[in-house]
Amino acid sequence: MNVLLLSTTIALVRPTLRTQIRPSRSRPVLASAATVPLFDFQGANRDATIERWERIDDVIMGGVSRSRLVAAESGTSFEGRLRSEGGGFCGTRLKLLAEPLDLSAASGLYIDCAADSDADARVHKVSVRTAQDRGEQVYQSVFVPLAGGPRSTLRVPFDDFRLVRGARLVPDAPPLGPSLNATYQVSLTVSKFGIAETMSPLEGFKEGPFSLRLYEIGAYSEGGAAPAAALPPVLEDADKKVPSSAPAAIRALRFVLGPALALVFGEARRRRRAAALLLEKRGLGPLAQLRFGWAHRRGRANAAVAAARAAKLAALDATAVAIALPIRCLFFCLFKAIALARKLKGGKA
Repeated sequence: MNVLLLSTTIALVRPTLRTQIRPSRSRPVLASAATVPLFDFQGANRDATIERWERIDDVIMGGVSRSRLVAAESGTSFEGRLRSEGGGFCGTRLKLLAEPLDLSAASGLYIDCAADSDADARVHKVSVRTAQDRGEQVYQSVFVPLAGGPRSTLRVPFDDFRLVRGARLVPDAPPLGPSLNATYQVSLTVSKFGIAETMSPLEGFKEGPFSLRLYEIGAYSEGGAAPAAALPPVLEDADKKVPSSAPAAIRALRFVLGPALALVFGEARRRRRAAALLLEKRGLGPLAQLRFGWAHRRGRANAAVAAARAAKLAALDATAVAIALPIRCLFFCLFKAIALARKLKGGKA
């Protein structure tokens, strides 16, 4: 009877352990561990470090959360406002590296930080990208800063990192492990989601303003061997989009179409679209949305400045619509041509 009860208990508990990963408390860095700083958020290199990082908020999936990295009196503040609608996360990440960072001698990463009083009501995650791409798959682990507590240095062993796709755990994937030496990107996320096979929000999640004070992020080794200290340069934006080896016509086309595509598909337009959808869900029609937007801008500036801002946004939106129409027609014709070519090829076969 006892054996049956024990087996039943293990069967019930195991899925929870496998699908929901949230340590009760991150571990401090051991005094005997060899450490190498990678990102200095408080010293002479602070401004250069901030420049190497970029935002990645839930606006990419229709959310309206917003964050930033900003220099503070002490350290650097990763701060913003979390909103549940459409997303529920804010992130900051190192720009993609041109070459992988060698962390094969490291046991994990450490984060020197201090959190606000609501840290327990959010999930803090650190991610490592092991491929030079922008795909959704990264290795990720949860770290737990002390809520409203003093500055602390937390270690996150590579064995705790699990492969995720977006906010979902990839089942049966092996852990990161210290032997993997192809780290192209490191990122931090404050979210309402833990690491699980299903997107289950944290019980007691609290939206609103958040702040995580950063001082240093680095690698540590408990085996005595010091991790690599050299940080490769970041991959420039131009290199990420069009290789320098591409034909001149392709690079010229990107130079011409780049600003237009940014206007149509850029973050600013996505944010306005997400905000409009949110207001629509709350029952506000187009006219009510215009009044809401005017009241919001009027609360921040005088009537002349608010009117100029509204006119600028209206002009940008009109331009984006005018540009988007031929682009959509072009893609429609392209897909139709591809479908027709496949049909003709199938008929000949």
